Amino acid sequence: ALPAPTRRFLIGNETAHALFAGELVGRRGAFLGVGGDACYTLMALAHSERAYLLDHDPQVVALHRTLGPRIAAAADPGQFLAALATPPGPELAAAWPTIAAHLRRVAARPRTWLSDPALYSRAHRLWQTGAVQTVLGDLGGARAMPTIAAHAAHADLRFTVVYLSNVEETLTDRRPLDDNLAALPRDPDALV
Repeated sequence: ALPAPTRRFLIGNETAHALFAGELVGRRGAFLGVGGDACYTLMALAHSERAYLLDHDPQVVALHRTLGPRIAAAADPGQFLAALATPPGPELAAAWPTIAAHLRRVAARPRTWLSDPALYSRAHRLWQTGAVQTVLGDLGGARAMPTIAAHAAHADLRFTVVYLSNVEETLTDRRPLDDNLAALPRDPDALV
């Protein structure tokens, strides 16, 4: 059982992820991210080899599962943006105009996955090769994070970047999250 979302973040409230570029560039390894499309900029900056996108909100996971195939099919940001005119399935239909407008704004900002062709190419390749796993789950739960940790360990991957957005600020008890993060196979200099 997952906690019902009290607020939805299909569109993130953090917009300047390129500020982290200096610390992220070239880290490779695995990326774990929470939230919407901002994760694509972060995993592209890090040159991630595999990405796990985790959220407890089924609509955020549906967003990734809708955008992922569109990114994989579009060779460049222009093709991707043009395809936004085609609406998604019913789960996101009501929010689609707002999501599409947000993605166009992302394309107008400097150094995002939609404004920088190199970053888009990295996100495109990850989605196209099946290197992005979307997971509906709870960061502090007993199943999602341990499953991600086991999957990464089996693939001999180490996490180099973990993006929690601000989830930790919403928890009354951080111990389960801390335990789950401690169990992730990671580089000694991994960034959270």
